[in-house]
Amino acid sequence: MGLSIAMVETKPLIEFLNKTMPRDNLQRAFALECSLEMYRKLLYREKISLYKADEYATALGRHPIDIWNDWYEITDRDACA
Repeated sequence: MGLSIAMVETKPLIEFLNKTMPRDNLQRAFALECSLEMYRKLLYREKISLYKADEYATALGRHPIDIWNDWYEITDRDACA
């Protein structure tokens, strides 16, 4: 039995960035506290872990619920699994 890591969709994060930041990849990478290469990979990923989602939201000075509207449902579901 393998370890299951809860994931969230990346789309809400990209949509949040589109609404709140210029479309400059370097600025976005800096805001997310990741490398430019990692940010570019993020653009093509469908999902990221809850842990990375929390890190990215915190880097933006936000709570994950501000980006992922279903954050509490996802984390509750993960806690029950």
